[in-house]
Amino acid sequence: MSRTRIVKGTYTKISAKGHSMYSSESIITTASNFVTEEGIEKGLSIGLPKSAPKLEYTDEPDFDIELELIEKDFVPLGIPDYKGNPENDKIQFELTVTGAGINQWHLTIKNGKDILYESFSASGELEEVIITAKSKNPKAKSNNPKVTTPVVIKRYWPAGKYILSWTGFNKNGIYDSTILKSEKGLTVSIVGQAEFKKKTFTIDQPIKFTHKEVDWVDVRIDKINKKIDTTLRVNLKDGGTEGLSSWDKISKEALSFYNKPPIKIQERTYANLEKLALQGINQFWSRNSSNVGKGVSIASDKYEVFIHSKADNNGLSAPSIIYQTNIEAGRSRNFEASRKLFFYEGYLYRDSWKKSNPSSVFYKNKGWIYRSENINEEKNVLLNLPSLVEDFKMVSAHEIGHEILLAYGGQIYSKGHNGTTTWINLITQDVNDDAPYIPTDGEIDLMKYYQDYYDISRTIITEFDLLKLIWLSKIKIL
Repeated sequence: MSRTRIVKGTYTKISAKGHSMYSSESIITTASNFVTEEGIEKGLSIGLPKSAPKLEYTDEPDFDIELELIEKDFVPLGIPDYKGNPENDKIQFELTVTGAGINQWHLTIKNGKDILYESFSASGELEEVIITAKSKNPKAKSNNPKVTTPVVIKRYWPAGKYILSWTGFNKNGIYDSTILKSEKGLTVSIVGQAEFKKKTFTIDQPIKFTHKEVDWVDVRIDKINKKIDTTLRVNLKDGGTEGLSSWDKISKEALSFYNKPPIKIQERTYANLEKLALQGINQFWSRNSSNVGKGVSIASDKYEVFIHSKADNNGLSAPSIIYQTNIEAGRSRNFEASRKLFFYEGYLYRDSWKKSNPSSVFYKNKGWIYRSENINEEKNVLLNLPSLVEDFKMVSAHEIGHEILLAYGGQIYSKGHNGTTTWINLITQDVNDDAPYIPTDGEIDLMKYYQDYYDISRTIITEFDLLKLIWLSKIKIL
C-alpha cells in the first residue's frame, strides 16, 4: 500500500517526545533549498540502521466471515419458461459478516486448479461503525469525567448478511453448462479484509449442479460475441429396410418410362442416413446469419444460435430410421407409441393414382414414380416435389422436434403443430381445414402444418421454440 501527502503550504510535524522513521528500503529527502538536521545534545548521528519495532494492532476490531450457497434453480440469461414466467438467472451465495465488519471481500470460484470466476467488493457501499476505545489501564482512576473516546472505524461491509450473485459466466464472458455439471464440482472461497486483518472461508464441499429438466442438452454462451452453441444428444436407431424384395411389383410401364433398374440392395448405409438426420437438426434448428432466422433476441441482445446434434444412446427419444424402396412410402412420425423416420428412394408407389387424370403419365405408370437425388432422373411426373435429401433432413428436424416440444410444452403443444392439428386430427395428424398457406416471404415454421407444401429454403424453427430448447438446459444444485 502506498501513501502520498501533498501540502500546498507549510508542513510542520511536532512530537512531544521522540519521532522515528523506519523503512525496509530507502528514505529520500529532497529540498530546493537546505536540508537541516539539528540536535541539542548529540546533534546529527549517522550510522547503521536499526530494525523497526514490532507493531501490534491490539486495538483493531475483529471480524469473522462465512459463505453459504443458496439453493435455487438456474437458467442462463434468465430465459423464461414455456408460459413466459421469468427464471432465476443468478447463482447466489449468502455472505455472513460478524464482529466489526470488513472493508472488502474477494470471491473466487475454481474449476479444479483453474480460476473460473472472481468477484471483488465494490467500494460504494460505505457505512460507519462506531467502536468505543478501551483504556489501556482499566484500574487507573481519573478526575476527568470522560471515560472513553469514540473511535470511528470505516467499514464498507458492517456485520450482517449479504447476497453475492454470479451469472454463471467465467471471467472471459463464457457460460458452459457442462463445466457447471462436472462431477468434481466447483470450489468456492472468499477472503475478507479489514485494515491489517485478513481471513479466508472456503465452502467445505465443492458445489455441484445437475440438470433440472432434461439431460440431453447443454449450452455454451459467448456473451461478448453474442453466440450460443447448443449440444443436442439424440437417440436415433437403425430401423432396417423395407421393400428391397418387392421390386417385382413395379409396373412395366414405370420401368419402361424411367428406364432405371429397381434398387435391390440398401444403397445408403444407416451411418449415412443418421448423419443426414443430424445435419437436418443442425440446419433447421439453428438461427444465425447463415439462414433466414438470423438469431434470437434475449433481453436487449441478439444472439446467433448454432445447434450441434450428435447420436447418443442416452439422448432424447428419437425415431428409428427405415430405408424404403419399391413400396408405398411410409409416413414419418415420432410419438410414444410409434417412432419411425423413413428415407425412401428409387421406385415408390402412390395409391392416389386411381383418382388422377387417365391421360397423365402418373396414371399410365399405375402410380409408380421414381425418386432420386438426381432430379433429372425423376422426370417431373409429380410437380413440386422437394429435393430428396433436403426433404429427409427437414422431416428429420420436424419429427425429432416433436420430442423437444413435448419436454417443455406438453402433449397438446407437441402434437398440435402450433394450432394446425386439433381434436380428431391430433390422432390422424391431418392438416386442419383452416390451416394457413405458407407465407409469401419470410420464415416458414418448421413445426407448423400448412395447406400447401414447404419452401425448404425458408423453413426454420421459430425463435420461441429455440429459446425454450435453451431453457431446457436449466440446472439445479445437488
